Amino acid sequence: MGDDSIRLLGKEDIPAVHDLWRAAGLPFFEKGRDAVQVMAREMDHPGTFLAGIEDGNHLAAVVLGTDDGRKAWINRLAVRPSHRGRGLARKLIHFCEKQFAERGIGIISALIEEDNAPSLSLFLDESYELHRDIHYLRKKVNGPEW
Repeated sequence: MGDDSIRLLGKEDIPAVHDLWRAAGLPFFEKGRDAVQVMAREMDHPGTFLAGIEDGNHLAAVVLGTDDGRKAWINRLAVRPSHRGRGLARKLIHFCEKQFAERGIGIISALIEEDNAPSLSLFLDESYELHRDIHYLRKKVNGPEW
């Protein structure tokens, strides 16, 4: 594999991101909140970035970083199955942390689904704190695909 260098991705990379998410088994809503046009609009926000690591012509790993000016989120971190175990997810976490630090963001968070033990282990290993006393609530205002 190449040099594992990370690059910021553009709107034109969104279909490749979808391909990687599909390959990695990451659920996403291609006709809702993850639609190309929705993600492209989200990327116009100055607090949002997509970053990826490529292997030849394919994305090997990707992450979506967002912040609201006071708190940041590491979202949608995925590694192609054929590239797992090489430290790419950890490398993307460190990249996000650097991006957020440069923006002056002091809190970085991640939401991990209960059955995703490898991701939970990775973030705990990177000194993220598990808060079992926080309840995640959401309200879908645009239908099931959001």
